[in-house]
Amino acid sequence: MGEGEFDYRLTIGKMDQGDRRTPDGTLVPSGIEDETRSLHLGYRQGNHSIAFKAHSYDLAADVWTGDPNFLISLPHRDLRKYALSYEGTALAPWLDRLSLSLYRQTVDRAFINDLRPTPTMNILSDSTDMQETWGATLRAEMRLTPASRSVIGIDFEDDRLQADKQTVTTGAGPVPITRLGYDDASIRSWSIFGQHELDLSETLTANIGARWHDISADHDVSVANGVAQPLRSNSDSLLLGAAGLVWRPSEDWALRANLSQGYIYPNLGQMFLTTTGGGVTLTGNPELDPETSTTFELGARHQGETGSLDATLFYTKAKDYIATVITGTTGTYENVDQARSWGVEIQAEQDIGDTGLTAHASVAAMRRELRYANGFETFDSGTPELSGTLGLRRNWSLAGLTGGLDLFVRGESGVEFRNDAGTVVGDAGGYGTLNLRADADLGQGVTLVAEVMNLTDRSYQPYGQMPGSERSLNLFLTASF
Repeated sequence: MGEGEFDYRLTIGKMDQGDRRTPDGTLVPSGIEDETRSLHLGYRQGNHSIAFKAHSYDLAADVWTGDPNFLISLPHRDLRKYALSYEGTALAPWLDRLSLSLYRQTVDRAFINDLRPTPTMNILSDSTDMQETWGATLRAEMRLTPASRSVIGIDFEDDRLQADKQTVTTGAGPVPITRLGYDDASIRSWSIFGQHELDLSETLTANIGARWHDISADHDVSVANGVAQPLRSNSDSLLLGAAGLVWRPSEDWALRANLSQGYIYPNLGQMFLTTTGGGVTLTGNPELDPETSTTFELGARHQGETGSLDATLFYTKAKDYIATVITGTTGTYENVDQARSWGVEIQAEQDIGDTGLTAHASVAAMRRELRYANGFETFDSGTPELSGTLGLRRNWSLAGLTGGLDLFVRGESGVEFRNDAGTVVGDAGGYGTLNLRADADLGQGVTLVAEVMNLTDRSYQPYGQMPGSERSLNLFLTASF
């Protein structure tokens, strides 16, 4: 076996953005700060390796609402993750790789919602919750014949959430009204997956895959104002499939066709928990069905000496979409919507003669149609029909240093969103921002990146997001050792 080799990697980062400044003024409050730390310790001997990884991410933020009488704060969201993994390569003539990973993750969160609907009334809600997740994955990569490659594996995850909530309403009566709640819920999931890739000829490759899901969710404890509440459960099993073909008529071209199925199981909050925010109480729905989808894709890729092009045509049909349905001050989650989406995604690069410039583009054109349970259909889905980035990039070298410059425009078209009554309940105008990014390799593993965003200091607000930042400078210094 010989003497083994150790390796390590340490990452430390800190960010404090403060309140966001826009061309129209400062958004107060909207500050965000985070700290991240990660550690990798590895040991390899021959074709066997083991690794330990630890990761922490602490976040604190204030959510801008645009209403001084409505405040949302996340004092802390602290993530801790520890993982242990093994990997063996070339263990047998037919077994290219065998890997096993185990992990434990916890997320400790606090949330405060302060609403003053009238000058004399105040609704203060706060919650603390702890989410603990255990998981494991076993995966084998095999070459059963010279012309094929196969992958099989199994996933397991146990996810538990404990939530402690309190809402105090003052000004609605002679004395404050306090509502207390405690919930303990869990999801356990198993999945078995496999994929087989086969070379049908020197230019044609086929692949087929499948994944079987088995999921069970339980509301183990539910207490409201000291009174035990009814407990419910939810479960589902489903087999999903995927298939595709890749044809390479030449060294420069590759054409592909894919069919795949998607699956999203409702989370614990959507099924079991009761939350209060902004004067609205949302109650979980244990009868929710998972979201499912089917996607068809046709794609082409060309790689030339001076440029590349990758284009994909797609069509997706989704059903049992989980939507939030609010009536007055109460709401819940329901499988009420279906959606169809189709469009094209293009990524391209092209050198411009001998100028040293490279033009690049990453754009998407898409239409999405929503169909509500009452039969109403609309293309006003809150999804931009056009979005992407266009730019010019150039590499440089000076005094022994190397780097790149990238001048680019990023934007999207305007959108509207209609509810099941046909009423526009949200909209955003189209926008485009001019940006400049420069990077430099300073040597000794040190890299400097500078970004000047929104050069024209334009006011804009993507749909469902805060107004965009004013002209700003971002600096990133990275040292690797």
